[in-house]
Amino acid sequence: MKPPIDISYWPVVVVDWPPVMTAEDVDAHFVEIRALASRTEALGIVVDMTLSGTPAAPLRRHAARQLEQSYAVAGRRIVGVAHVITSPLVRGMLTAVYWLSPPPFRTVVVGSRTEAIEWATRRVRMASAAESGSAEL
Repeated sequence: MKPPIDISYWPVVVVDWPPVMTAEDVDAHFVEIRALASRTEALGIVVDMTLSGTPAAPLRRHAARQLEQSYAVAGRRIVGVAHVITSPLVRGMLTAVYWLSPPPFRTVVVGSRTEAIEWATRRVRMASAAESGSAEL
């Protein structure tokens, strides 16, 4: 199942990462993210992983390749990605992964969807203000 994307917070999008995905689902997801990024100068992304399962290693590698391709195409338009993970241990693990291999945009790993949406909204506002030369945030 391709992750559903809620655009009601535009230009922040909320992705509900499903418990089970195929490589085709991953491909479709990243095609959709790149298309959304092409519609704005500053896109904030929330990835709610509350219900996600643990994908097998081949699918994780496939997703990593898709993510790298997305960086190349849309990285400058993506101003921040917030992951929602309820487990403090798993949050720490993902934070460590981003320290070791940082993407070209800011990331945060938080415990609630509300916190993630607020953070992504602030990132979009800061990027938009910087783009327009405004000091107002």
